[in-house]
Amino acid sequence: MNDNEKHDTGTSQMFGHNHEVFRLLTENSFDIVNILTENGTIVFESNATKRILGYNSGERVGKSTFEFIHPHDIEQIVTEFQELVAEPNSTKLVEFRFKHKNGSWRWLQTSGQNFLSNPQINGIIINSRDITDRKEQEYKLKEKSDEIAHKTNILNQIIETIPNPIFVKDKELKYTLFNKAFARSVIGKPKNEIIGKTVFDISPPEFAEKYFNSDIQFKNEGVDYHDYETKVLFSDNTTHDVLFYKAALKDNLNNFSGIVGVMFDITQRKRIEMALAQSEQKVTSILNNITDVVWSIKMPELLLDYISPSAERVYGYSPKALYDNPQLWYDIFHPDDKHFINERFQYLSEHKNAVFEYRIIHRNGHVVWILDKSNVIYDDNNLIVRIEGLAQDITERKNIELQIEKQNKDLINLNNDKNRFISILSHDLRNPFATLLGFSDLLLKNLHNWDIQKIENQINTINNTTQQTYQLLEQVLMWAKSQSGKLTFAPEIFYFQSIFNIIKYAVQNQTDQKNIKLISIVPEKTTLMADLNMFSTVLRNLISNAIKFSYQNGLITIDAKLHQSNIVITVSDNGVGIPKSIIPKLWEINEHYATSGTNNEAGTGFGLKLCKELIEKHGGQIWVESEPGKGSDFKFTLPLK
Repeated sequence: MNDNEKHDTGTSQMFGHNHEVFRLLTENSFDIVNILTENGTIVFESNATKRILGYNSGERVGKSTFEFIHPHDIEQIVTEFQELVAEPNSTKLVEFRFKHKNGSWRWLQTSGQNFLSNPQINGIIINSRDITDRKEQEYKLKEKSDEIAHKTNILNQIIETIPNPIFVKDKELKYTLFNKAFARSVIGKPKNEIIGKTVFDISPPEFAEKYFNSDIQFKNEGVDYHDYETKVLFSDNTTHDVLFYKAALKDNLNNFSGIVGVMFDITQRKRIEMALAQSEQKVTSILNNITDVVWSIKMPELLLDYISPSAERVYGYSPKALYDNPQLWYDIFHPDDKHFINERFQYLSEHKNAVFEYRIIHRNGHVVWILDKSNVIYDDNNLIVRIEGLAQDITERKNIELQIEKQNKDLINLNNDKNRFISILSHDLRNPFATLLGFSDLLLKNLHNWDIQKIENQINTINNTTQQTYQLLEQVLMWAKSQSGKLTFAPEIFYFQSIFNIIKYAVQNQTDQKNIKLISIVPEKTTLMADLNMFSTVLRNLISNAIKFSYQNGLITIDAKLHQSNIVITVSDNGVGIPKSIIPKLWEINEHYATSGTNNEAGTGFGLKLCKELIEKHGGQIWVESEPGKGSDFKFTLPLK
């Protein structure tokens, strides 16, 4: 009697006239059906065993099922089986790894039922389903989720290191996120007491209503971002002047979904501005009221009839010299300002008083600026008999004004830099955050509906966006350190090729996507002396930029030429090229120019501006030689010493 005949006899004894029904069910079942004794010995197995585990039906009869269970799972399965044996008519559902005939391991989901008390069966019926594919998908999904969680954690750590208070509100204007700076300076409460609350829960009513109305107005206006100055009550009950930058968050349908805000404490700046204003008022008052030179001209003769002794200090000539030589009063006027003499008399005849500024030539040859306040004196017949005036030496003030004018230009440049920096935080970060929020929201909503390929595509989009956002934040933080003087410049000697190899590996995904060949023709032993971190940032930005604007199957070449006082490094591509009118905009922080790559790669236009900043810190220069359709050569120099 063969094994199958023994099985038929065994099952016939167990099920009697129902044997045929049992046989039909087990032979056609998609899952494996086993019958085990109370010690785990296999007494029956269905035909599905061949398809799922590779064993012929009946091949393992008489063997212990525990022989085929993975060593890591055996302890749990033995315990579960013993509990099943101990409880009549009970059931168990477990997942574990089972050995295939070819030596591999398959994941099975097994349902066991205790029929030991049933005299017709007297065994444990085990139904096993192959779930290997599902388990492998779960592992892959977990690995991707862990990777995203790690990168998200890095992003959160970066946000936490930013010293300015940052917060995020949802479309109901409830707090969903904020950094330590916001919690410490503005809130002063544990995070769990704030998340999900509105501003009315954390601020006095008079402040809360103002903040809330401002958010409502911003929401209703439908603008992307807004900045304004206001006063904020901090957690220590002190009121601070702050500059607010708010950016609107949008969902994947471009509907308002919340607000991200950044605060800048400008209290000290306001105090300085007030102090400067008060100081300027005092200086102006002093200059307008102190009598430096008192003079009087007799009319209509136009003869100087009085001048105070201070004339010698201001003009360099004594009163006597001016009295003795009436022409001297005219001669000391600066040649370019002599026209003021006649203009002043004409103006005074019409307006009775006048204030003029003009230059005179001091006796020592120096140019002196004069502020002249003149008044007309009339006689009883309403005829002009005298013109009196106060002349002040305002040379120092004029120099200050020129200095202030220069400082104002510097402040305008700094303000443009600041606005561009805030624009990156509030505008350029908005899009990737909107992408992250939108795609992660879709993923959460459809996690159990989508197949693994669609989930993987969604996760890849989130991952790529996170990497791009992280790279942008790295650049912004390096630029901010550079502007504040906190970026350490530490030059060292290193091999160029070693840095190039690291960068080539880092951008491999970018080059692979376009099948771009990236090569260095720099001699193997070429050494440079530069700040390693700054140099790596510059070279990677230029290479990434070249990849972005190269076509499929393009070529990017890195070269270095040694000159008498410096080395010139060139990053060449054969991509789209750059119009000459655009080139100046690439380097200035207050010029916003960004365009998509040949595969619609996004960009902020910030990387090249950072490169310029870092190269200039080395005492070098950076420029580009390009024509549309003929590619670009980005070049920069590094001094040899």
